[in-house]
Amino acid sequence: MKHNAKVRVFLVALFMFGVLLAMTGAVAYTYPPEMQDQLVLERVAQGVDDSISAGELSDLQAIADHKGISLQAAIDRYAWNNTFSLTVDKIRRVFPGDFAAAKIVDAGNAWVAFAEGVPEGAHDIIDTFTSSHSEISVELRTGFGFTEVEVQSAVPAVHHSMTNAPEVLDAYTYFDLASTQIKANVVLAGTASGSVLDDLRAVAVENLTDATRANILQSITVSVIRSDIQVLSGTHSDTEHMGGEILNECTSGFAITDSSGVRGIATAGHCSNSLTDDGSNLTYQAEHIGDYGDFQWHRGPQNHVDEFYGGYASSTEASIRDVDFVGSPDEGQTLCRNGKVSHRDCQEVFHTNACTVGTANDVCNLVVMEGSLSAAGDSGGPVYYGYTAYGFHQGWVRDPNEPFDRDVFSRADRIDDALGVFVTNN
Repeated sequence: MKHNAKVRVFLVALFMFGVLLAMTGAVAYTYPPEMQDQLVLERVAQGVDDSISAGELSDLQAIADHKGISLQAAIDRYAWNNTFSLTVDKIRRVFPGDFAAAKIVDAGNAWVAFAEGVPEGAHDIIDTFTSSHSEISVELRTGFGFTEVEVQSAVPAVHHSMTNAPEVLDAYTYFDLASTQIKANVVLAGTASGSVLDDLRAVAVENLTDATRANILQSITVSVIRSDIQVLSGTHSDTEHMGGEILNECTSGFAITDSSGVRGIATAGHCSNSLTDDGSNLTYQAEHIGDYGDFQWHRGPQNHVDEFYGGYASSTEASIRDVDFVGSPDEGQTLCRNGKVSHRDCQEVFHTNACTVGTANDVCNLVVMEGSLSAAGDSGGPVYYGYTAYGFHQGWVRDPNEPFDRDVFSRADRIDDALGVFVTNN
């Protein structure tokens, strides 16, 4: 019966997708005539029990193509991921002093973890998800001994202790959820002493406890690993301004709004401060390259709308979508990215808390993906799923444990901490 229900959802979604395609030429959009031949994928923001939308169906097809699986297999495995992460985000916001982590394990299993016990009310939030996704098992884990908020402070503290050391030439630091360990991979100068790794770890532990609390070491450990790899990270550098547009350098991410209601467009902070969009000069406003990520925002002469281009496999400025939600990524979740060079691709989240050495400062609160599918020029492009904004493409890291490159992005939910602006949604 569950399988038949999934097929019915798929058929309804496919029908809706076809209806939208058929209606494209008839709907009176607020866009200029040359944009009306684009597929405008819009919907009203609803609760966590949404069925598959046209935009999500498009992303699922991209995931199926990337994975080499059927569309139905992609629906079975990934269609519920975004809804689960939005549910987790509600827990994250309601219980910041309790929430530790969450992970999507496979096609039918996920878990949510807490520092100590499950707080009162968390079961009700999870039940909202499982009542409409009975085929998914969500385990509630307890006793992790730390919160996600503490991890977000701990990883930068350890990373800064690495990059402030004169012996360290490069560093890549991340939180490994499986081992609950902060792993700092460092490139050392040839003159570094044999005891330098122990010395670095001692300073890192001190910085970690200063940034959080003394007994955090009962739950989170620190390792410092010397890397033979010499470079551990790097960056990729009309009538409306929106996310996913091709700029003279880089790609725009999402429209943003400041506290006074002024709108603009955001991209990666390491991109040039002198940007143009559809031939119009954009006016630089502010940037942040640091503990909260890698961002900058601009204003232009045209309207700043809340839509963004989701892109297709062979084109960037296509598949216009509204932003309904701003999400927080979870390990194991599959997300898509659009860029002016690589266009759209989709892959899984590998780590959710990482730091690298940026162009001007250390860059933290980065999300690491499973592989590297991007190229120079994609920086700043939107990371999303369906109609949910998750981040801005930042660059790549070299995973010395594999070793191979992985894409990284700055989190959309940290741009307010970085710049005092918010991703605009409808």
